[in-house]
Amino acid sequence: MRKAFTLLELTIVLAVISLLLTVMLPNMVKSSLSTEESFKNTAAAFFQSLFLPGERIEVCVDFKNNRVGNNDGGFSFPPGYSIESLVFPGRLVSSEVTSRFCFDTDRPVPVLIVSSKRDSYFAVLSYLPVGEPRFYDLTEGEVSTLKDKVLKGRVEEWFSYYY
Repeated sequence: MRKAFTLLELTIVLAVISLLLTVMLPNMVKSSLSTEESFKNTAAAFFQSLFLPGERIEVCVDFKNNRVGNNDGGFSFPPGYSIESLVFPGRLVSSEVTSRFCFDTDRPVPVLIVSSKRDSYFAVLSYLPVGEPRFYDLTEGEVSTLKDKVLKGRVEEWFSYYY
């Protein structure tokens, strides 16, 4: 009658466990990143990829699919969020007006993308094509102030306050 495992049996079990960990560990680490962190990393990588000195870049905001991008890539907002508006100096584009809006620029311009999820607002602010994006949780009052400043042609005040 046997009372212990042999060295060969223990080695095989350890090899199987290490093989499973090798395959599963990267997926476990990747899934441990929250959706918001993953979104921020993807958005930052996209905005940084736009920097091409002296070249005109085009960016499209797809309000219907909650996606921002161009021919080279892009990013989608986290599940549950819907893009409400795109703001840059002199312009406010709303999801109520169009389902997709594209613009191009060859000089730095501040761009703000506002999304909503129930009663909360989330915004991505970047100076295209050279700035790293900043992420903000906005109150309903801050969003109203922003829209008011855009309508009055004073959006630069809002951008300078937040950037």
